[in-house]
Amino acid sequence: MSVIETNTEVMKTDVGNISGYIDNLRRAANEIENVLSALSNSWEGEAATLYEEKLRADIEMLRELTDALAGLNVGTDNARSLYEKCEANVADIIASINV
Repeated sequence: MSVIETNTEVMKTDVGNISGYIDNLRRAANEIENVLSALSNSWEGEAATLYEEKLRADIEMLRELTDALAGLNVGTDNARSLYEKCEANVADIIASINV
């Protein structure tokens, strides 16, 4: 049987920290998009079009990555919650044993 050890307080801290990083990435993607919009109003031509297309594709990939990280972070938080419930159940079972 496998043994899984974890510290749910560390998991909780990690989830909070990662949520902050995800928020920062989302804000950065929005800021890059705003800068790109301003730039596209002042730059014309084939190079401008290619640059804008590439940067918009990069922004979309950043958003997809951020969404994937957010999903993993939710999974980590769910795992933490399940570990805590399991530990509480085991503690209740042990406490109910009369010796």
